[in-house]
Amino acid sequence: MRRGSPESLEFTTRHGQLSAQHAIQDIFDAVVELVTNCDDSYHNQFRNGLIDQDGGYILLEIEPHRKDSPATLTVRDRASGFQDLSSKLSKVGNRTSKTGDRGFMARGLKDCAALGHVTVETIVDGIISKAEITSNFEYIPWIPEGKREERATSRDRKRLGIRRGNGTVVQIKFLKQVKVPRVDTLRRDLPLHYALRDIMMEDGTSQVSLRHSNSRSEHICFRVPKSTIIVDREYEIPRYEGVRARFRLYKASSALQDPSDPRLRRTGILIKGIRGIYGCTFLSSELERDPASENYFGRIECEHIDHLAEQWDQRREARMEHPENNPTFILDPNRRNPLSEKHPFVACLYETPVEILKRQFEQDKREKERTRRQVESVDTTKRLKALARAASQFMRKQLEDLDLASPDHINDFDAFYRKGIQVSPKFTQIPVGDTRLFYVRAHKKIGLPEGSAVAVRLSKNADRVLEVLGKPTDLEPDPIHEDVLRGKFTLKGLRESQRVQITCIVGKLDPVFSEVQVIVPGPIELEIPNDLSFQRKEYTVRSGSHRILLLRARFDSGNIPAVEFKSMDSQVIAVRSHHEFRRVEGTTYYEAKVTVEGRRIGSSTDIVAEVGDRSSSCIVRAVEKEELGTELKFELVDYSLGDNFRAVWDRKQQNRLLITTVHESVSRYLGAAADNYPGQMDGTFRVLLAELIADNVCRRIVEEHARARPQEFDSDKVYVMHNRLMKEFTPLAHRIQLASPSVGDKSNS
Repeated sequence: MRRGSPESLEFTTRHGQLSAQHAIQDIFDAVVELVTNCDDSYHNQFRNGLIDQDGGYILLEIEPHRKDSPATLTVRDRASGFQDLSSKLSKVGNRTSKTGDRGFMARGLKDCAALGHVTVETIVDGIISKAEITSNFEYIPWIPEGKREERATSRDRKRLGIRRGNGTVVQIKFLKQVKVPRVDTLRRDLPLHYALRDIMMEDGTSQVSLRHSNSRSEHICFRVPKSTIIVDREYEIPRYEGVRARFRLYKASSALQDPSDPRLRRTGILIKGIRGIYGCTFLSSELERDPASENYFGRIECEHIDHLAEQWDQRREARMEHPENNPTFILDPNRRNPLSEKHPFVACLYETPVEILKRQFEQDKREKERTRRQVESVDTTKRLKALARAASQFMRKQLEDLDLASPDHINDFDAFYRKGIQVSPKFTQIPVGDTRLFYVRAHKKIGLPEGSAVAVRLSKNADRVLEVLGKPTDLEPDPIHEDVLRGKFTLKGLRESQRVQITCIVGKLDPVFSEVQVIVPGPIELEIPNDLSFQRKEYTVRSGSHRILLLRARFDSGNIPAVEFKSMDSQVIAVRSHHEFRRVEGTTYYEAKVTVEGRRIGSSTDIVAEVGDRSSSCIVRAVEKEELGTELKFELVDYSLGDNFRAVWDRKQQNRLLITTVHESVSRYLGAAADNYPGQMDGTFRVLLAELIADNVCRRIVEEHARARPQEFDSDKVYVMHNRLMKEFTPLAHRIQLASPSVGDKSNS
């Protein structure tokens, strides 16, 4: 055989339908595509000197579902119309837009067929053209009766609402299952959509109107919330010489309420290129969670986003290799997400705004702390301290089984202390389509500050089989260890592979490495030395406390032998009870559990497991109660933590839970500040406090479990585990809050 010539792959209609269903999921997505098409058409006329303002008239018409008639959306404009309608609609993906236009993918209008039957009529220089795209993604051209193109009649113009000049009308007859909101809902929500705000700006040059059936149209517009500009700054993009962006940040005069649909959020930073707005985000998960975020909105404007997309497309067309500073397409082809966070430019673009936002949020917090007044009475403080001690013990006990609450949860902990930085796991398998969370831990002794950037680099082989999801979380305080900072990142398996290498870089330190193997989904395989091994080689257990150790094994037959556990020195560590082997669902191995008790502080011994002629051992060390973990702290504060929060974990001191007294559901029972919060002495407030703290502590434990073992968690398991923890901890919290302070102290001493 001889090697043939390269041929382009052919993509089927099925592929187009699946992609379109992901890109266009509801009427809001359809309106965005059609309105931005109209606006780009007006812009091209303005750029060519054909009109004197950059925008024009756009009319949206909604016809609800009536008996046998489907609901429809009709969008009309008086812009330039479609030149050569057939060639633009019959082919999907061919580039027809200009640099900076929003139609880079050449798919938007066609993708609307995912919602129903699309009809397009356009008039250009007096010639009328028409075409349809069915919901099965079939293209239907309308062919003139004669040999010549048909000229638009006065009846055509009246029907289309284009009295003179050029223009286009697009209508979608929705499938029955597509929900069409009420006109009042669209009038309220459409201007909030991040991709439409500039077009619908109150003082903008475009005029977008909405009407129901044949009623009068009403102008809809976006009104900027009352606010003060905090930052208006141009900055250079690091590692992209000569490239600049502009960042503007506004602080609203009152907290902004975000609806459940993230596309309609009032807060957040818009990401804008030359014309298109690609997303609205606070740029990092840490900032998204910060209560101060509900007071801020803004925008990053950078034309280089579009230049990178253009350069990538040109090199793709020329079959040239892509450079390191533009290795992948920076935009989301399906338009569901902001910029591709795996593109190196995105982290550089966000770097300066993230630093500014962190400083601003921290300044807000310091201002609130400065004006803070004493809330807690002496009695309340005692109860909160007692409850904090109990919660710390409860959390440590729950996390010990995950190896998260003691120093040995970090692989090769001695090596970690020598180097000061480590990524874990060192090796893992990820089924195709699944994700895994990786932690980067840095000891404070090496001098890295909080917020140090975590960067993930995939080798050439790894880049073909793995994807970095989202932006890595920069170093932040570890929730368990006061002397450790922790960052994290998530990888997704794309296709089966052998072991590939992942490089993690923090600051200017030497890189640390992990290895990943992407496997075909199926039973989970683990490396079990000699087919019988404890989960860890070393454990710690507090003196006087119990801990569960995990033993794993494989067996050739269905006959599972009994396991026997013994301690080599029961005066140091005693074996209390054990459970026999049980098959772990979805895997090829079995697990048995043994409960041990710590006795002699500072000593260690071996725990040995024997199964038939096989044996395995691990070392268990007894430590003082206070040796593991850090204590939680609960505080009442007299300032808002955000309209949606009664309590939040402090971003800087992650083991401190702040509970606001100004939230309506708390202040109702606490009473007035002028009266020194008299409700503190009432049992109702104490029970509320117990429930509130219990909920946050238990959610924190669930989050740590889910992060450590994401493959074991779905939404049902999250709720089941949270309910179980609440059932166990809430009665203890109630006892401490309702007992006298002395009893509360005694029970947790």
